Amino acid sequence: MSCSMGMFQFAGVTYRIDRVGKEYEIVRLLDDVTIGSFRESARTAVVRDPEADEPSIRSIACAAIRQGKTLWKPAHSVNPGALRLLAQQLALIASR
Repeated sequence: MSCSMGMFQFAGVTYRIDRVGKEYEIVRLLDDVTIGSFRESARTAVVRDPEADEPSIRSIACAAIRQGKTLWKPAHSVNPGALRLLAQQLALIASR
């Protein structure tokens, strides 16, 4: 079962992003053809259309991620001060 994540334009062409399981499919709206798929990181792009190449699929995937068409969220940054405080507390507990 697929879930549409929305549409966006890239290089003058409109695409739809569909979530299918753990992957996202890139569908060209002009002819309703799935040209490729990718996972969250966009590093694992799979080309399905002979007219498309892997670098272009990756570029489209990166644009989809940047435009919020996936569920990807950046990792939370860790505050160095909080880590230092935690290390001090752990050292205090260990010394007891």
